[in-house]
Amino acid sequence: MMKLSVYYSKLANDFKLCKPAKTYSAMDKAYFLERLIFPVEVAVQHNRNEKNHKGEQLSFTMDELCDIMANTSLGSPYYRYVRIIHLIFKHKYSPCFAANYRQKLQTLLNSSINHHNPTKVRQYFYQSCTEFGFFFTTDSKNQPFTGLPLSYFVQQCSDLFGPKFNNDSLNTGVMSTNAYYGGFNVTGSKIIFPNGSFDPWHPLGITKDISKDLPAVFIKGAVHCADIYKQKDTDSAELIQAREKIFRILQKWLKQ
Repeated sequence: MMKLSVYYSKLANDFKLCKPAKTYSAMDKAYFLERLIFPVEVAVQHNRNEKNHKGEQLSFTMDELCDIMANTSLGSPYYRYVRIIHLIFKHKYSPCFAANYRQKLQTLLNSSINHHNPTKVRQYFYQSCTEFGFFFTTDSKNQPFTGLPLSYFVQQCSDLFGPKFNNDSLNTGVMSTNAYYGGFNVTGSKIIFPNGSFDPWHPLGITKDISKDLPAVFIKGAVHCADIYKQKDTDSAELIQAREKIFRILQKWLKQ
């Protein structure tokens, strides 16, 4: 639909776009897809049903997302996904669906700090451009989305921080980070490596003990950063046991 201008008005109406477009650049199309994937990213990474103080939906669990996508009464899969987008992007913090890449740039180019409402998006993206290369690409064929290659994110690095931030500098930065910290061969002592099996990042983490002073805590069924979330009655036995294990290790080290 984004390849054919005849569908642009339909896209604008269906997704409640903030700014209907007459043309879509390659970066606009990629940004549209990046925003489109957001509810899935959050569900897979955090698996939490979150609402703000007004009861407006901010995120879904994986089961809730799948239930909506399996609900044939909402129409075709396209309209089921439109329903998800409407539920996430309909409150005052996000009253419409952004699909203009230049607007994204304008937001991230702002380097001022609001001490009353600090954000971390620009800072984290800078780290990704210079140290990590952690980008949500769609290069894997084992998922339903396409259109977000690594080149899209590298172009953002250049657009935001200057032309010297490019593919070569990114590769150099990632290699330097792994060399400095050890990659999978971490050295040092008294470091705990918690990972959840449901966290898409866990293949990049340490999931097996390196030594007694470098223990891994692999939590079956846990999501991203679950070990440092506030404890809830619905937490799994595995998550509760993992927190207790981490606490015991910390107590032991602090007494040494």
